[in-house]
Amino acid sequence: MAASRSLALAALALALSGWTTALSGCDTTIPLHPEVPQRTDDGWETAPLSQVAIDDAPIGVLLREIANGEYHNVNGVVLVRNGKLVLEAYFPGQDQTGRRHTFDRDTLHEQHSVTKSVTSILVGIAIDQRGIVGPEATLSTFFPENAALISDSIKRRLTIADFLTMRAGLAWNEWKTPYTDSNNVLIAMYRSRDPVRHILDLPVADKPGTVFTYNGGLSITLGEVIHRASGLRADAFADRFLFGPLGITTWSWERFEDSTVNAGGGLRLRPRDMAKIGQLMLNGGRWHGANVVSESWVRESTRRRVDDHPPTFPWYMRPGIGIARRVGWLGRTPDGYGYHWWHRSFRVGNRILPAFSAEGRGGQFIVVVPDIALVAVFTGWNDNIRAPSPIRMLDHRILPAIRVH
Repeated sequence: MAASRSLALAALALALSGWTTALSGCDTTIPLHPEVPQRTDDGWETAPLSQVAIDDAPIGVLLREIANGEYHNVNGVVLVRNGKLVLEAYFPGQDQTGRRHTFDRDTLHEQHSVTKSVTSILVGIAIDQRGIVGPEATLSTFFPENAALISDSIKRRLTIADFLTMRAGLAWNEWKTPYTDSNNVLIAMYRSRDPVRHILDLPVADKPGTVFTYNGGLSITLGEVIHRASGLRADAFADRFLFGPLGITTWSWERFEDSTVNAGGGLRLRPRDMAKIGQLMLNGGRWHGANVVSESWVRESTRRRVDDHPPTFPWYMRPGIGIARRVGWLGRTPDGYGYHWWHRSFRVGNRILPAFSAEGRGGQFIVVVPDIALVAVFTGWNDNIRAPSPIRMLDHRILPAIRVH
């Protein structure tokens, strides 16, 4: 009990300290009425916030709060409503290596697990092209040389859908230890000579299709499925069939030593291009009138399929989660999962607005709120629980500024 009181008091002291710093160091150089984003040749039509029924003063307050450090180390915010780019703002800060940058619209940002949602789109395109028969296709179809996969009667029935919903049932727990710990199972996979074989050789721990276990290796394996289905590595496939049609010309994607693409977390994109991914999904797979991925795949991949899943924090962090939420460090956790897309819901007035999102370690978000035609993008680096989540920005500043009818 004494330890709990001490933790609570420490949390409150830190929170009050942060509020005091924000108030005393207020940066009045950030305009309360944000400027219209610059129109470039990247395909975005831009407009003022007022044109899409967003009050600009609360957004200006948000930008000041970011600049003043209330939202620590956030380096990019982009908003799109009704298909128009209405806000882009960038802030200096640190990347995941600790190096300080002056971020701008041309800076490539580490996507981390946002990459998984992009991989889901690529799977959908491969299905549209009939390289993959559908989410019911078995993994054994694509890896006939893997003895462990073929010989095990349970693993032989593993499907693309099991991998997309993180319900493959393989023995894996990457949330048990921090990603900075060399004993983390994901890091062990990274060190292996053949990441895909490393995943497929794992023993079965649960019946496939029943238990949600977050597993970055499943996404990497799906990237190799795309390779075997199309003859193109996932990055080259994306360049031809996703990035090219969206006019995304500046990007990078990590490969492992054996040339396998890190389809679970190795992508780097500009924030304006992250917003294109969100707008594509909001538009049912279309960009400027052209079909990129089928509307049926957008609908199926963003449908909530997992209602109950483990907390998104390791066990040793959970005692402080309640306190962190009460002092405003954390937003709500997702309430479901689809085909590599998270599900959330937001309250605006008396309305509950469902949303789906791509979410990456450290604060990378593409949030799509279909009922109000909103796409919100955030980038930054906060690899701990003591920084307010960008979801709080949506709850406290952005959504209340939108005039919803």
